[in-house]
Amino acid sequence: MQQHFNQIFNDIVIRWEGDKVVNDPVDKGGLTKYGISQRAHPQLDIAHLSEEQAQEIYKEEYWDKMRLDEVMDFGICKQLFQQAINQGPGVAAISLQKILNMLRFVVDVDGVVGPKTLTAVNSYHTPSEIIWALKGSQYARYVAIVERSESQIKFFRGWLRRTFMS
Repeated sequence: MQQHFNQIFNDIVIRWEGDKVVNDPVDKGGLTKYGISQRAHPQLDIAHLSEEQAQEIYKEEYWDKMRLDEVMDFGICKQLFQQAINQGPGVAAISLQKILNMLRFVVDVDGVVGPKTLTAVNSYHTPSEIIWALKGSQYARYVAIVERSESQIKFFRGWLRRTFMS
């Protein structure tokens, strides 16, 4: 739903990313604004990116790609959107699919949110369990990133806050 997208966009992107232009040499994305990186969008003038442009990008590349309008639980929507932003939609979808399989559903772990994934996530009786499992998966991924590349430790506290406070 557009209403959910707008609220979650504000709760996550505006709250955590903001409208500052950042160019941290350790950040692999390079120049960013609203969390949109120059590396991922070389054709954009990131420094002058408007909030409306950022919203369009997040809606198309993250929200719609994850089919979040079709996820019935607001909390799961919010967690999946946050994970898609920070880890990529494919990784977020794979995390969800692995969790659903552990909860005794049978879905392909292919990184694409399709009808089987949507049916499973929408029929699970305790959405908070899916949310906590997603948070745990995201935490484990961040630990692995820092263990592989110590330079990324400077982002770890922020990643934790986004994971557990979003």
